[in-house]
Amino acid sequence: MKMGIIIEITGKEAVIMKNGGDFVSLPAKEGWKKGDIVPIKTKQRSRRFLTAAAAIAACLCFVVTGGGYHYYYAQAALISVDVNPSIELSVNRLDRVTSSSALNEDGEALLSSVRLTGMECGEAVKELLQSESGEPYLSGNKNVVVTVYSANEARQSRLLEEIRETADTTVTTLRPDGNTEYRAVTSEEVEAAHSCGVTAGKYIYLQKLEEAAPETDITQYSHCSIDEIKEHISNCENRHQTDYEESGKAGSGSKYSGAEHSDSRHSVTEHLDSEHLDSEHSDSEHSDLERSDLEHSDSEHLDSEQSGSRHSVSEKSNSEQSDSERSRMGHSDSGHSN
Repeated sequence: MKMGIIIEITGKEAVIMKNGGDFVSLPAKEGWKKGDIVPIKTKQRSRRFLTAAAAIAACLCFVVTGGGYHYYYAQAALISVDVNPSIELSVNRLDRVTSSSALNEDGEALLSSVRLTGMECGEAVKELLQSESGEPYLSGNKNVVVTVYSANEARQSRLLEEIRETADTTVTTLRPDGNTEYRAVTSEEVEAAHSCGVTAGKYIYLQKLEEAAPETDITQYSHCSIDEIKEHISNCENRHQTDYEESGKAGSGSKYSGAEHSDSRHSVTEHLDSEHLDSEHSDSEHSDLERSDLEHSDSEHLDSEQSGSRHSVSEKSNSEQSDSERSRMGHSDSGHSN
């Protein structure tokens, strides 16, 4: 008869780990509890086999009473899955799920219908998403966030890759337009998330919401799905963009007023330039008038001189004529005297 360790008892069933790491589910008997070594019925074997089984049982007993039990249940990684149900899976060094917990009502409803303890972590995530209870959540929400925390970075990277390989196909099949994110998180992020009563995956998006709207109380959105939180983030960003554009338009209006002021200054400048030009034009006309008056005066003066010259010539001619007449008269008088 084979022996095994009771890993978990759920209702009337017990999950038992057999030698070699395989798990079986058997009807739980009265008095069974976690950590008990119980027989697993098999076909009759030889006495030699029974002796070997007894030796294995003794080893298992040593494991349970010693440090093996704690080694098996020691948490080596923490996986969170968020659709609307928020669920965390504790994983041991064998990449097996040792416990699961829900962080909201939808998560509790989902865990009540599935058994994940003892499953390999990638298969456990797949079971959450494709189960009869989990499928409606995935159909109604297109965003899934899976996070993995482990103090061992190599284990963290490996688990992320294993979960991606098993979960992506499930998400794509159930929701072709679905979007699944896989994130490695730190112990600080896990602690901060737990202080808010949420998973690390949801906490990441609550932080983004707070960045988009610093006045927001993120605890009011802890019950929301990832889809709803992302929608709130988008609305806040769009509102800020609208405010920015309106602010830009207001600034543009101010610039326009400045342009009008500039045009006003330009108009004043043109007015001054026009007055200056008119002044210059007036000065030019005044100068032309003065030149005209001067030329007219010069002309009159010239005419006066010419008239004077003609008058002088006339007087000279008259003088010469008078002298000639006097000469003739003298000559006549002389002839008369003779």
